[in-house]
Amino acid sequence: MYGATAGAAFDACYYQACDTTNNLNPAAMAELSDAAAHAVYSPAMTRTGFFPDGSLRAAARRSAAKAPRATHPIR
Repeated sequence: MYGATAGAAFDACYYQACDTTNNLNPAAMAELSDAAAHAVYSPAMTRTGFFPDGSLRAAARRSAAKAPRATHPIR
């Protein structure tokens, strides 16, 4: 990661001995964690997923319908 100056590191600890978990920004971690959780939770809780028209779900149903039914070889 580089800052506005060519060749100057934006983070002085980037890949250095001081680059540890003690060098984290708790506010940034909290905000990014919330954003990641929202990005995963929102589509998971909708009936249609990513697409409002349900096109992904409909495509999955068509694909599953075309797939041959597998049976277990030992009964």
